[in-house]
Amino acid sequence: MNTDFKKSFLNDIKKIKDQELKEEIRRMILRVETAQTLQVIPGLKKLKGYKRNIYYRITIDNHRMGVTIEGDLVTFVIFRPRKDIYKYFP
Repeated sequence: MNTDFKKSFLNDIKKIKDQELKEEIRRMILRVETAQTLQVIPGLKKLKGYKRNIYYRITIDNHRMGVTIEGDLVTFVIFRPRKDIYKYFP
């Protein structure tokens, strides 16, 4: 799949000091890039309640990646702790 990164996602990643978490994020991005279908991406779940069905989240420990998926393009929008993600995404 093709990937794109919003500036907000990159800024969230820069703020992280835990190197192990950064490595998990890197591995997840590689999994998404090499995935042939959405079903093989671990922790991916569609968000309900929105007219446009493009909003998804990916779980990494107690954090969430907010992504949009349109066709073959996965856009990484935001990365926040579980308690804060839904205040800012979508």
